[in-house]
Amino acid sequence: MGSSWSPAVLAGARADEQECVDAELVEHVELLEAQMRIGGKTLPAMRAAGMILSPRTVGLLQEEEAAPIAWGRLALLGGLVLAPWAVFGSLVYIGLPLAS
Repeated sequence: MGSSWSPAVLAGARADEQECVDAELVEHVELLEAQMRIGGKTLPAMRAAGMILSPRTVGLLQEEEAAPIAWGRLALLGGLVLAPWAVFGSLVYIGLPLAS
């Protein structure tokens, strides 16, 4: 009896494996592009076949991860968000005793 594996079956299995590898590469590229869009920087050119990142790209990704929190900007944003509520609370606090 011969083997049940034919060249067509093996080619189909290899095609499925290649599709999985291609899908993983696409997800990897999309992740890198999303991280680069967040940072406002452009994505450097990469080799599509090997997906080898250049040292510059690796440096940019590490720089984004190690960036300090801008506490001044965060405090300003928090103040802008909370200011209307503070004004409203003050008006209610002053207005309730006057209304009664």
